[in-house]
Amino acid sequence: MLATMPGLPMFGHGQVEGLSEKYGMEYSKAYWDEPIDSGMVAEHERRIFPLLRRRYIFSGSRDFRLYDFWTDQGVDENVFAYSNRCGDQRALVVFHNRYAEISGWVRTTAAWAVDPSGNPGWLEQSTLGHSLDLKSDNHIYYRFREHVSGQQFLRTGREMVEQGLFVRLEGYQCQVFIDFEEIRDHDGTWGRIYQELAGAPCADLDRLWRRRHYAELMESMDHALAAESLLDLEKSLILTEEKIKSDKHLIDIEHRFGYFWKNIVGEFSLYIDSDQLTAGLRKDISALQRLGCLRSRQRAHRETLNWLQQHLPVTDSQKKPADKKAKKTSGSDKRHETLRLLLPWLLWHRLDTFENASTGEMDAEDLARRCLFDEVWVKTLIGDPAPYCNLAEERARLEAERVVRLLAQRPLPTTAAQLTQVMADLLNDFNARSLLGYNIYQNIEWFDQERFSDLVDCICLLGALALSLGEEKKQALMEGIAALHNQACCINSAAAAAGFQVQPMVRRLREMTPQPRAD
Repeated sequence: MLATMPGLPMFGHGQVEGLSEKYGMEYSKAYWDEPIDSGMVAEHERRIFPLLRRRYIFSGSRDFRLYDFWTDQGVDENVFAYSNRCGDQRALVVFHNRYAEISGWVRTTAAWAVDPSGNPGWLEQSTLGHSLDLKSDNHIYYRFREHVSGQQFLRTGREMVEQGLFVRLEGYQCQVFIDFEEIRDHDGTWGRIYQELAGAPCADLDRLWRRRHYAELMESMDHALAAESLLDLEKSLILTEEKIKSDKHLIDIEHRFGYFWKNIVGEFSLYIDSDQLTAGLRKDISALQRLGCLRSRQRAHRETLNWLQQHLPVTDSQKKPADKKAKKTSGSDKRHETLRLLLPWLLWHRLDTFENASTGEMDAEDLARRCLFDEVWVKTLIGDPAPYCNLAEERARLEAERVVRLLAQRPLPTTAAQLTQVMADLLNDFNARSLLGYNIYQNIEWFDQERFSDLVDCICLLGALALSLGEEKKQALMEGIAALHNQACCINSAAAAAGFQVQPMVRRLREMTPQPRAD
């Protein structure tokens, strides 16, 4: 309440740190040697500090309103409810000052004195809808968020204006409703969501809306990314004499992808058609087949060839690894992981065209997030018993997020210097922290060894695909991929030398990146 009332909030010494000693401004130092309560500080950072950053909403008194809390027994004086606003930003605070559960309505304000005609006894009341400047319309909805829990709510404008807001509180619980947003329901989607929720909160209203609005698109995406497509992709990457004329597995992938591409191009009016996307898919498959067929007698290329054979499907005659010490089991796991990367990558990445970007439209990453690709892909990875799938949910979510993040990587690195720079950028990217398994221990930032190594591997493989698409000569292609793979190995070695600490690793990558020469 201190952070959300009008006026100037005052904090006592040691209040945030959870200190027991109470002393005033005249004390020059503390006399007790007390440790800082990290839990208390964390709760202030989670609950209080974000509200203090929005003090402009709460500090004024002109739009401050205090409300009665109506229960079945009448007004309950143990509940403090008040609202305030600044411009179009609104906030409602409800606090239960008693150890008991309670539920009721915030509907009308307590009477306050006004003096429009010099009469000191003139009292006025208002409603929640009027105080927050809400509109009473069946086609207008209001969404808002409860600050402490992060839960989001959806109410009709008519309900908020005529009935108020129903609130359920536990003992000494406080709820702060902020981020009010007016929504006009043009196609009935919000109305269906409102009826489905029936007053209950949800974690993400935007995701729920997209789930309903893009239901047909998500269904076609689910069909395109089915486990059968993983099998067809594996078969299509193995180049045989029969496939030179016709490839049934690739044709099946084209049919599944084509239906999805037709839907998404129409939904978002993209400046590309299904025929262009199909032609691009055939180029990608051909480039991947080239990678699987690469050969070299040079000893320096042995590790790179072994790496490629671990990741890409090979024919029976090619199953003998370039390095006799290679582990077949790990190679099979790597190939499955590579297929789980390549299938969605092939589906999405060519939607990120230059024409779309130049007109300010969404890129492939934005499209994938908007269409809830992660939900569809996770469902396939954890729900299908095929050997390519059947993953734990945490692993499935990690791989889905990795695909989305890599869709944003433009251009793909094709040289050692570019690969180093990409990894340095990712380590400094706040949005990539979960992907790299960031954690803080003893005030030191760490990243996860396995996640980092897998990400380097994936980016290196996509870089090799980009080289295969652009380089016609096999020898030059082999040299370029070998340089890229050798740099990936150096980056992983540098991560181990840095102890998997973020800042030392950033410094090492900076040292590994060639600096432009001054003229």
